[in-house]
Amino acid sequence: MIGLPYRKVMNSNNQVDMAAALIICSVAKATQLGIPREKWIFPLAGTDCHEHYYISNRFSFAETPAIKLGGEMVCELAEKSLQEISLIDLYSCFPSAVQLGAKSLDLSLDQQLTITGGLSFAGGPWNNYVMHAIATMMTKLRQADTSSTDGLVWANGGYATKHSFGIYSTTPPKNGYRHGSPQSTIDKLAKRELATTEQAESSSAGKATIEAFTVMHDRNGQPETAIAATLLKDSRRAWATSTDPQVANALCTGEWVGQKVTLDSTGNLLL
Repeated sequence: MIGLPYRKVMNSNNQVDMAAALIICSVAKATQLGIPREKWIFPLAGTDCHEHYYISNRFSFAETPAIKLGGEMVCELAEKSLQEISLIDLYSCFPSAVQLGAKSLDLSLDQQLTITGGLSFAGGPWNNYVMHAIATMMTKLRQADTSSTDGLVWANGGYATKHSFGIYSTTPPKNGYRHGSPQSTIDKLAKRELATTEQAESSSAGKATIEAFTVMHDRNGQPETAIAATLLKDSRRAWATSTDPQVANALCTGEWVGQKVTLDSTGNLLL
């Protein structure tokens, strides 16, 4: 176990030796170079956006509205529906990223969601994962059985913070490549204020509700540090930690989201 609920095999491996390259050129240059038409892949559209940068200000950790809006916009620009796109690669640094991405894009977790592999198979943080995703997408599109096939790649950075989307196809775009960003809409979305440890302790005598939590484990696999994001009665968010073995062990048993806890003035989590 690394951090509950993720075991080591579920965490990205940033020590993967890998390389990928893309060659981008015009149709005229591809023709001049004698590249066979069946190898041509066209970028149809792209979008870029980001969640509220500070995770403490995000309204919910279970939702990623920037993924939803960025995904919807790239499909609009490409004049495609996500349901008709046959190949999809969601950024796969950790299981939670795939789950958040699929939920925001309204994709089933039971369908094909990555063509690259992700995690320990293709690197993750600090590695060139998305270059591999795009390169793999080019190969998959070239190998497709039909003459008209599309693929979507979602790139992610930070704490599920920064997002880029690209749609690629074996057929050229009707109206040329298009790019956009829904950032102005995202920036207007609701935020939460962060309470200091002193403010959290004085709010209703330190009472708070666990919103999300994890427990870090030591190298021997024993619970070591409990970390919790909590919500106060006034809707502000407050962070809490505990190195008390009893607290760390307790949070490894059962579901604690929604449970009431107490925070002291130092941000210590008390059960």
